Amino acid sequence: MTRTITALFDDRSDAQAAQERLKQSHVDADHIRIHDKSSDGYSETSHSTHENRGIWASIKNAFLPDEDRHTYEEGVRRGGYLLTADVDDNAVADAVRVLEEAKTVDIDERAGAWRSSGWDYDPGVAAATAASYGAGNATDRSVTSADDIASTSTPSIYSRRDLDRISSRVRSYGNDPYTGHSTNSDAHDHSVGNKAKGMADEVLGNVKQAAGSVFGNDRLKQDGVDQERRGEAEQGKGPDRFY
Repeated sequence: MTRTITALFDDRSDAQAAQERLKQSHVDADHIRIHDKSSDGYSETSHSTHENRGIWASIKNAFLPDEDRHTYEEGVRRGGYLLTADVDDNAVADAVRVLEEAKTVDIDERAGAWRSSGWDYDPGVAAATAASYGAGNATDRSVTSADDIASTSTPSIYSRRDLDRISSRVRSYGNDPYTGHSTNSDAHDHSVGNKAKGMADEVLGNVKQAAGSVFGNDRLKQDGVDQERRGEAEQGKGPDRFY
């Protein structure tokens, strides 16, 4: 079993030095990559989605929750360098320690600074919230992203952040979101988790469609349609209308 670890750097030389440190250590790590503006899938104007993974497409085993992906994407957009690696489960602590000793960015602190200056990890969610609750609440998080749910312990199509073995500089994500669901109880939890996520996807999809109509944003509206369909599928029901 492997985990995907992530770390952001301000300078390429620092990212390369950390990459080399990881290679030279005894940590069982593979597919150590550095992503920047020249990487395949990078976009200056749009965020990755489950359908269009952007720079994450090259990471075979993991797809991070929206907020985490978009935070790292913002770091790259601002000139940073994202390091990712597949690490054996029992070597995560060592890998985190190696990268913490490098010149990694405190991603929590950095994201906080970006938000204080007006950045939001998901403009679609902010616009949808504004449309539903009034422009004065554009940054209100009362509408919960389905991918925020996925970042908790709920089973999902996304890898989940390992909250018990990360730091503010290095994060670890599980690549086995469906592993361990062999008992009846686990199967029930899995079903409940999927339904909860599906309901959240369906609701947020509808809100995005409404916001897209209000603001004349066809991309946001179509994103809402796609998310609503995904939510319906996750709940085990067919679409309630045709497009």
